[in-house]
Amino acid sequence: MTIILNLLWLIFGGLIMGFAWLCAALLSAITIVGLPWSAACLRIAGFTLLPFGREAVDRRLLTGREDMGTGPVGAVLNILWMVFLGVWLAIGHLVSAFACAITIIGIPFAWQHIKLAGISLAGGHRSGGRGRRRGRAAPGSVSVTVSKRFFLKKEAKTLATWHTR
Repeated sequence: MTIILNLLWLIFGGLIMGFAWLCAALLSAITIVGLPWSAACLRIAGFTLLPFGREAVDRRLLTGREDMGTGPVGAVLNILWMVFLGVWLAIGHLVSAFACAITIIGIPFAWQHIKLAGISLAGGHRSGGRGRRRGRAAPGSVSVTVSKRFFLKKEAKTLATWHTR
């Protein structure tokens, strides 16, 4: 089912928005300051291309601690991100969501675009519901967002093990 949803997703705007995230990665890689955002954009581009079967989880929930990306410095950097690239990516996701929501079959894809618009803007205040128990993230994640505050539910067991050492 995940394969079918991901193939339909590519048709319903996933391919275009994945390309937009790749362009954002290239634009942010032009400057030295933007290199951390560039790497995060590449991870989010992968998530945007094939989102079904994976989940974005807040890193604070996974690790249980704050770091530069989740603290006050990360908040300032997220504002810079939002002004220069985040708003434009979010607008792209919202336009794609509107186009998908016109049809009944496109509603799940519209919802996914809306979640990705939140990731585009916030750089880390959203997490999915599935896989979370009592405020902690379930195993299976990889870093996703601009400030690296989200994780994809895929390889979290390795990361959770690494953070507990």
